[in-house]
Amino acid sequence: MVPRRKSKRVRAERRARKYILLGALLLIISPFIPNIYVGFTWREGFPLLTGGIDFWINMFGVMALVMGVMVLVGYLVSERGLSIVLVVLGGIIGLILGVIGVFSTLPGLPFGPAAAFIGGLLAVVGALIK
Repeated sequence: MVPRRKSKRVRAERRARKYILLGALLLIISPFIPNIYVGFTWREGFPLLTGGIDFWINMFGVMALVMGVMVLVGYLVSERGLSIVLVVLGGIIGLILGVIGVFSTLPGLPFGPAAAFIGGLLAVVGALIK
C-alpha cells in the first residue's frame, strides 16, 4: 500500500508536468494564432467597417516560439536542476514577451500574445509547483 503523502507528491508532480507542457505548447503556437483588428473610418460621409487578421510573426513572436521550445526541452530533460532552470527562464521570458506583444497589438484583439502570456504563466506556475 502506497503512503498517502507519497501519492500526493506524485499527483502534484503530474499536475506540474501538465502545466509545463501546456505552457510550452501555448508558447510554441502563439505566433500562429490570428489577431483580429476592427476599425471604423469615414469616407464621403458614410462609416466604413475596416479590419483584418494579422499573425504575430515578428521578432517577439519568434522569440516566444524559441522560449516555448526551451520550456519543452526543460520538460524533457531528466536532470531536475537543469529542467527547473530551463522551464523558469523560458517561462519568465515568454511571460515578458507576451506582455510586450499584448501592448504592441492593443488596437485589435491580441490572441497570439495573450496565448504567449498564458503559456509563460503556466510554465512558471508548473515549475513552482514542481
